[in-house]
Amino acid sequence: MSNTGSLRRTERAPLSAAFTRDSVATAIAALLFTVILVSFRPFQPAGAEMTGDGGDIVNQLGFGSLGAISIFSLLAFADPRVVRSLLSPSWLLMLGFFVLSVVMATDPPSAMRAASFTLIGILTMATILALPRDAEAFSKVIIFTIVVVIGLSYIGLIVFPHEALHTTDSLEPEHAGLWRGVFTHKNIAGPVMACFSFAGLYLYRRGQRLWGASIFCAAMIFMLHTGSKTTAGLVPFS
Repeated sequence: MSNTGSLRRTERAPLSAAFTRDSVATAIAALLFTVILVSFRPFQPAGAEMTGDGGDIVNQLGFGSLGAISIFSLLAFADPRVVRSLLSPSWLLMLGFFVLSVVMATDPPSAMRAASFTLIGILTMATILALPRDAEAFSKVIIFTIVVVIGLSYIGLIVFPHEALHTTDSLEPEHAGLWRGVFTHKNIAGPVMACFSFAGLYLYRRGQRLWGASIFCAAMIFMLHTGSKTTAGLVPFS
């Protein structure tokens, strides 16, 4: 009996170790980062134009959920000292100017709607940075997000070529054949992939050479195929 009980406890140990507080926080940060980059309308170049008079219900529900998850995660998993640092005078001053810009806008309701999305984006990114406990956890967040975004973008070139590529029947036919992946435009995909290449260098220097080199090469190849001249010109100097 004792041997059987000991065996069961041993079998449960790896499972409980995989769901520690820190690992859950890292997983939430990775999911938030992935969702905010992929967006709630991937492979939809006209995503920004699909809104009606009441706005885009998908984005409203999606970003509302992101905000709620971010607040819960900060309160439940983040280091309290990090959370308190978000209430620093500089942040409060920025929020004050933010509110002032909404009040002084020519169309306050529309400005408020745009401001709410921006605030949720800021809150989500702050959560992504606050949840990982150390550099190793942050590296896991980076790897997961980049693999998903780059993977979806490359898969889209094969599965959804009319959405993942600029085509001749788009508003900018001169960009036909250039890559954009899950993003709405090549000029968004290019800078994002450039940032991914920098993340690959970061991972490489941290000792994760396989992940770092793979991400760097995949991101640079994609960036070059976006035709984003400004990005391609600035990356070597960054």
